[in-house]
Amino acid sequence: MVLSVLKLDGLLAVFCYSRFFELSLDSQSIQFQLNKIEKFIANNFFVSSNCAYFFDVDRYLRENNSRNFFTRYMMVMAYRYIRNLKLLELNGKKSHFSVSSSHAFDAAAVLITVSSYVCSVGIDVEHSSRVISPRVLNFISNNQDKFSENMSPLEIWTLKEAFFKSFNCVKSMQDINVQQCDGLNVFHSSFNEEFSLGFIIQTEDDHNVSVAFSMLGVN
Repeated sequence: MVLSVLKLDGLLAVFCYSRFFELSLDSQSIQFQLNKIEKFIANNFFVSSNCAYFFDVDRYLRENNSRNFFTRYMMVMAYRYIRNLKLLELNGKKSHFSVSSSHAFDAAAVLITVSSYVCSVGIDVEHSSRVISPRVLNFISNNQDKFSENMSPLEIWTLKEAFFKSFNCVKSMQDINVQQCDGLNVFHSSFNEEFSLGFIIQTEDDHNVSVAFSMLGVN
């Protein structure tokens, strides 16, 4: 399992990534821990709207979806790095808590942030063998997108998906215009009053991962 922690002024980000077969799961223990985490977060942070599904343990149990369950396990692992932040206040304000998850057929990734300015996040992971057809790429693209010529269709898909998850009111990936900063692995997009930054994370086992951080009131 890969676990990375990013600490900046006003931002703590925790990224977890693992292959499915690398971890064993204990459903009762994870359900108990998630219930505790949900109460703690609700009492101490502003919670982004995309967190509701993640904490819906009952829905998971009904669906009996092992991949969804795995991502919840990943959240428990990441949460251990923020559980001592109960009194955390950044810039004199109550912090925002956000979480996003994704899974390919054999791996999962979770991104958690606690921040005074990042209000929502998005993440997408795909195996490099997945083929994004020209028809699908055209369906998610618009004429304001700007990518370097060496960007693969799969990289564009994961970025669009991450940005889509990071915005609260977007209905389609085609509604999001993503632009790459010249020569950099940095991408940006905006929708209504939200501004989002995105990045591609390289893995060593043939998976593409993209993340996006959405902020309010940033021009």
